[in-house]
Amino acid sequence: MANDRSVHQSTASQTASSDADEAETTWLHAARGKVVRVRYGDGKTLVGQLLAFDPHTLVIQGAAPVPLLLYKHSIAYLAVDEPAAES
Repeated sequence: MANDRSVHQSTASQTASSDADEAETTWLHAARGKVVRVRYGDGKTLVGQLLAFDPHTLVIQGAAPVPLLLYKHSIAYLAVDEPAAES
């Protein structure tokens, strides 16, 4: 019976992980080519165009003359950098 429970818990966590991966991938596809704001875990911020991504990294074209390869584990959050609305 314990094996049934661990199999069920394992399947549930795999499903949750799969759903999270799908949400991340959908968001990143929608943001590709747009200007994004990257907040690192240490509070520093980078703004640049999202060029590409894979399961572990993002490629951002910021102010640097070459694109930057960022590791996702160092990122606190990402946001599409929307221009300020004019009044």
